[in-house]
Amino acid sequence: MIFFPGFISLCIILRFHCIALEKLGTVEKVVVSFVLSVGSFLLARIPINPLAPSLTVLSFENLALTFVAAVALGLMGAMLYYGWLYVEAVIIIAADWIRSIFGWTIVPGTALKRALDVFWKSRYDSYVVVTDRDGRTFRGFLGLCSLDPALQVVLSRYRGRNPEKLEQGEWKPAEEWALVFTEENIRWIGSRLT
Repeated sequence: MIFFPGFISLCIILRFHCIALEKLGTVEKVVVSFVLSVGSFLLARIPINPLAPSLTVLSFENLALTFVAAVALGLMGAMLYYGWLYVEAVIIIAADWIRSIFGWTIVPGTALKRALDVFWKSRYDSYVVVTDRDGRTFRGFLGLCSLDPALQVVLSRYRGRNPEKLEQGEWKPAEEWALVFTEENIRWIGSRLT
């Protein structure tokens, strides 16, 4: 009986977000249902004594209040989740705007696939800057990027310009027309507008 109002709230939250109830594990369902049930009972101001339920606690009026509180918690939980998705989207948009102003910065292992997709889309408008494990920094135009089976980035020749190496604070053309960097050799990847 004590888990039922929380289970109702949980079902409402999952239904609003088109998530199947089977996707949650049994332990998660029990814990979340219990927490939401306690919240429902507290919201309805009903005393909780699961070891000795009395007839006054289990009256129709109290059960109706608990049901209304469970539905309200379910709707509030769904709205909070939608609010969190909105905040997350705003943070991503703000981060993209800041990156467009100051340049892209990515460390392998974080949001690498998304960053490489952005680098690939703007490969003719910006340099890709790679710092290897030895601390040497190179820049060039993205010729190839691959994530499977391991990360590989190729800086290649573009418009007659070879990739460049940073030496003593100046960019100097490399002798090679393409430079290959593998995941084990990349310390940092970024992008700068040309």
